[in-house]
Amino acid sequence: MARLDGNHGSDKADISKAQRGDSPKMKTTHPFYKAKQWKRKREAILRRDEYLCQECKRYGKTTPAKMVHHIIPFEQRPDLKLHSDNLISLCFACHEQMHNKMTNELTEKGLEWVERVERKLR
Repeated sequence: MARLDGNHGSDKADISKAQRGDSPKMKTTHPFYKAKQWKRKREAILRRDEYLCQECKRYGKTTPAKMVHHIIPFEQRPDLKLHSDNLISLCFACHEQMHNKMTNELTEKGLEWVERVERKLR
């Protein structure tokens, strides 16, 4: 689709938000997410959840899931980083609702999922 604003790849259009300084901090990918072990587990969780967002499913919506979320962040509980009960398939929008974008802290919705998992793990 052609752009109608006349800005075809010039100056600001090619500069990312991070390069302009719009992002408060750059997030780098943890090496764990590149490991074969994670990639296999991620695919298994997506298959388990039938490639559907489990948060949307709670409300009767059918939304494709592209992300696998650590309910209890693996930085807090590395022993659960590959535990199936701690992993859930989410769509991008629901995954964004699990974390505060500025602090990366879990939101109320994210904490609700943590409570569910902790009950299951007891």
